[in-house]
Amino acid sequence: MDIGAHVGYYAIHAAKVVGPTGHVFAFEPVPSNLRRLEENAALNGFSNLTSVASAVGNRTGKATFRAVDVPGESGWGSLLLDPASNTKDLEVSVVSLDDFAEQHGVTRVDVLKLDVQGGEFDVLTGAGKILDAWHPTIVCEVTDVYWGSAQTTTAKDLFEYLAGREYEPWVIGTRGRLTRLDDAGSAPQNLLFRFRRD
Repeated sequence: MDIGAHVGYYAIHAAKVVGPTGHVFAFEPVPSNLRRLEENAALNGFSNLTSVASAVGNRTGKATFRAVDVPGESGWGSLLLDPASNTKDLEVSVVSLDDFAEQHGVTRVDVLKLDVQGGEFDVLTGAGKILDAWHPTIVCEVTDVYWGSAQTTTAKDLFEYLAGREYEPWVIGTRGRLTRLDDAGSAPQNLLFRFRRD
C-alpha cells in the first residue's frame, strides 16, 4: 500500500517487484497527480496496480485537503496545512486502511509506504488491525516539521505508537544496508520500521 503515491514513482517500482501474484494499492487524493499515476501505470503495462482517489487517515469520511500550487512541488499538499496564498482547497474522500482492507477483501499487507506530509501518525492509527494481523514493513517519512494547526502529533508520538506494537526503527543506508536507530531524537526523515521478531 502506497499512501501519498503522488505520480506513482514508488508504486510503479513496487508493482514490478511484487509481480503478477502481488498487488499494489496507490492512494492519491490530488486529481492531477492521480491522472499522472494512472498514465504511468498504463504506460508500464501494470494491471496489478490499483489507484485509489482518496487521502488516508484514522477514520473514513470527507476532509479538506490543501494542495500546494508551487511549480515542481505538487506532492506538498496535506490535510494538515493552514490556508495560504499558494494553497488550493479540495474536498476529498478519506479512508482508514483498516476500513479499506475490510471493504476490498484484502487478505495480507506486506509493506506500507507513507509520505503524507505530517499525517503519518493518523494513517498508522487507522491501520491498527493491519499492523496487528500482518506486521507489514513500514517505510515512513518521520519529521517534526510543523505543517499546520491541525497537526497535533510529533515524531515521538509515532515512535511510541509503533514501539507499543513491537516495531523497531531502522535507518536505510547505502546499498540498502539497515542500521538500528537507537536515538529517536536523531531520526532522519525516512525510516523503515520492522516488526520485532524474537
